[in-house]
Amino acid sequence: METVSRELAASQRKVAEFEGKIAFLGKRWETLVGEVNKAMVGDPQFQLKMTSGELREARTRLFGSELALKTTRREMEALREGSQRSEALLKQWSSELAQTRRRDQELELENMALKQSLGRLTDELREVRATLGASQSAARAAGHKLERSEVRLQNSHAKLDTLDEALLRASKQSDATRRSREESESLLRRSCSDGAELEAALRESRALAVGQQAEIQRLQEALRGSEGRAADLRRSLEQAGARLGRTETAAQDERGRVAKLAEDLRACRALLTASEAEAAGLRGTVATSAQDHQSCLERLQSSEAASTRLSSEASRLHSQLCGSEAEVRDLRGAVGRSTTGLLRSEAGLKSCEATAARLSSELRATRAKLQDTEAELSAVSGAAAERAEQLRASQSELQDSRAAVEGLTKELGDAQARLQRSEVKLARLDGDYGRKAADLRDSQTNLRDSSSHVKKLMGDVHKSRRQLHEAHASEEGLARSLERALEDLAESERRLGDAQADATRLGDDLAAAKKRLQQAEEQKRDLERRWKKSSDGLSASQAQVHGSSGAAQKLRGELQQARLSHESSQADLAALQARFQKQAGELAATQDRLSSSEARAVSLAEEASAMRGKLLHAESTAAGLDGSVDKLAVDLRRSRAEGRGAAQRLGGQLRDAQSRLEGAESESAFYRGALEERLAELRAAEGRTTAVEERARRAEEERDALAERLRASEAGAGELRGSARGLGLELEALRARLAEKEDQVARCAVEARACRARARDADARTGELREDVARLLGELRHAAEVR
Repeated sequence: METVSRELAASQRKVAEFEGKIAFLGKRWETLVGEVNKAMVGDPQFQLKMTSGELREARTRLFGSELALKTTRREMEALREGSQRSEALLKQWSSELAQTRRRDQELELENMALKQSLGRLTDELREVRATLGASQSAARAAGHKLERSEVRLQNSHAKLDTLDEALLRASKQSDATRRSREESESLLRRSCSDGAELEAALRESRALAVGQQAEIQRLQEALRGSEGRAADLRRSLEQAGARLGRTETAAQDERGRVAKLAEDLRACRALLTASEAEAAGLRGTVATSAQDHQSCLERLQSSEAASTRLSSEASRLHSQLCGSEAEVRDLRGAVGRSTTGLLRSEAGLKSCEATAARLSSELRATRAKLQDTEAELSAVSGAAAERAEQLRASQSELQDSRAAVEGLTKELGDAQARLQRSEVKLARLDGDYGRKAADLRDSQTNLRDSSSHVKKLMGDVHKSRRQLHEAHASEEGLARSLERALEDLAESERRLGDAQADATRLGDDLAAAKKRLQQAEEQKRDLERRWKKSSDGLSASQAQVHGSSGAAQKLRGELQQARLSHESSQADLAALQARFQKQAGELAATQDRLSSSEARAVSLAEEASAMRGKLLHAESTAAGLDGSVDKLAVDLRRSRAEGRGAAQRLGGQLRDAQSRLEGAESESAFYRGALEERLAELRAAEGRTTAVEERARRAEEERDALAERLRASEAGAGELRGSARGLGLELEALRARLAEKEDQVARCAVEARACRARARDADARTGELREDVARLLGELRHAAEVR
């Protein structure tokens, strides 16, 4: 600006000098005109020569002035082209400013959309926190349930230990009973005539029969208890099915939420892409504005030089042509006005340059903020990657726990199958026991009848016949009791069929539950794949500032969803463990029933041996009576034959019972081995349960760590929101500066139009000067012709 002022002062001094020269030339012109007049009056030859010389000088000056006019015309054309380019540039700037304003409005709309999405994500975060609290309470409840199940498992182990001790005591008692039986058999063989021992043995047999009846009642009660437990197991399976249905519903809700978050992420990416494109356009606009400013400065300098040359040429024309003083003054005023307009244009360009510098500095600050935000986004992405690794580890642990659950489920199915087989065998043993009890009652009746018959045979044959009739009646009662035993067996078979049908239904329910669990696992894997895709999209959009908070919120939501699914799986695992413990209790009850069946089998064997001894004693007694009683030989032979037939039938029944007893002993040995295997499996399952509890504890610790990181991410999101508000304020400031720039461009356009008007006026004055020069040349030619 100081340079332009100095040049303007120099131009004014030159104009003053030109005015002095013009005044001198005017005086000289008057002197020459007076001399010409004098010469015309005086020597014409001398005056002609002088006039010819002056004419040549005037022609030379005219040629120079024509060249100067051509130069001025070219400069005016260049100035006109420059003004046209300036006008085109102003139009371009106006269009760019309009585009910038539209982009600013779009940015405002995008900012509003981002604020709305931020509020929505905040609400979702609040909901996720609420669900997290609910899941934590559910996890604590599951932990309490697990502790209670552990206490129950310890109690069951204690019961198993007591049952083992009872089995050992029972085996010892069976050995002692077997030895006592052998001793009693030897005593019976030695003391065949001792009726008191027979009566004592009969009383013991009655007591054993009463004990067996009580045992039968206890077994029936145990069977009813097992049916109740089967109903409980069925209800637990129904509850598990309902829980799986709720899990499926929750998984569907989570899938909908994930789809919604994916749509929001795509919208944020589109907005970020548009913002980047607009920022790139703004940078290009600023660069173009800087270039245009530089070109305008160059044009202003050329215009100032052209104006200087034009003023000098105009001064020379005024000095050469004395009659054009008024045009020279007008031209000087026009030059002053054009200089003032150029100064104003230069001031406007300088202000534009300052505005462009401020915009460039603000752009650099925005880029720095963008880089900081990208660094924060990379940190958030690293944290998201760590969370992804932790989630994959928890998923692997969940798969291991599911494999363990499947193994436990298979073991549970095997245990149920074995329980069904044991129940079938127990029903068979119950039927055999009923038949043996009936046979024992019949044999006891026969023994009583035989003993009374033997005692009364010595005194009265009629009493023996009556006893034989009673024996026939007892046989009929035995047949009736056998029929009742067959009916009881049919009823037991019917109950066994019902139990098998219930077991089949339970197996179907268990298969359906497994299928639902597999579907839930597939849905979880689908969620994991979607989460992986979203994490890849997040890593690809690290340079996008406005979408970082939304992506982080989505990652948090997906992590919370994965954590909820993991906790629901842990709850299902706890339910399966509870069911397994219930099955273990039922297995312990089955073991009790097996031990009681073994005890009953031992007692039946003892009773069979006692009955065998009693039969031998009865046969020996009958043989002794045959030798002593001659009168009743025929009756005695007949009664002996009948007694032998009954004894043979009873012996066959006893042999069958003994064979069945041996089969029951082998089955009990098999069950004992299976029980030991089951105990080993239970210990292994306990070890797996401990491992699962350890994994659950680690998962709880990881969940706490993830919650801590989530709080840190929320703090980072708050900082990002603050930076977003700062960017909004900066955008408003940029908007105000753009409005100022539009005003400056409008003023520059007005000044350019004024410059074009002044250029048109200068062209008109140049035409007038040209006409004046032509007129002066005509006058000079006319004066020459006159001379």
